[in-house]
Amino acid sequence: MIKIVFISLFVSTLTHASLFDFIDRHNAKKAYQNREYDKSIAILTLLNKTPHDWYNLGNSYYKKGKYAAAIKAYEKAPNNINKYHNLGNCYFQIKDYDNAIKSYQQALMIQKDSDTQYNLELAKKQKAKNNQTIQYKAIQVTNNGKPLQSVHLQEMPKNDQKEKQLYNMLKSLENKKTTTILYNLILTKRSSYD
Repeated sequence: MIKIVFISLFVSTLTHASLFDFIDRHNAKKAYQNREYDKSIAILTLLNKTPHDWYNLGNSYYKKGKYAAAIKAYEKAPNNINKYHNLGNCYFQIKDYDNAIKSYQQALMIQKDSDTQYNLELAKKQKAKNNQTIQYKAIQVTNNGKPLQSVHLQEMPKNDQKEKQLYNMLKSLENKKTTTILYNLILTKRSSYD
């Protein structure tokens, strides 16, 4: 008799927990649809998550711009085209074009999709663009911590050695506290006639 009562209490507890999980999942979905992503994240985080819950959690993190957290959630989601497409989008957002390309390719191996194909081509173009140019930031030249002049360097091709050397010299001055005088410096790309 005690065993029967214990088993019925155990089953009742499981059913009760399942009912609350169902309600929580419904509330998380509703919050997501209402663009209340923080609320959706909070609800889904507390659940004993199924693989589909991980996917939904990844979507909520993505909408909040928390791409690293979204990646971690998507990695636990079921393998399907949507997972890999969204992973690619996360990696693209954080400018990790290599992983974005891999994710889009995984999605396309599962199923051909024009949006994923477009994103793949865009990631490849962005990666190629990053490999062709170096992004330079403004350098503040100082005299004992006091600003003297800002030098702004434009994007330059990586293969232009003289311009790279000039940039490296200016960069080395950035952290020094010695008096430095620079006159107007304008870097232009060389024409093909030089």
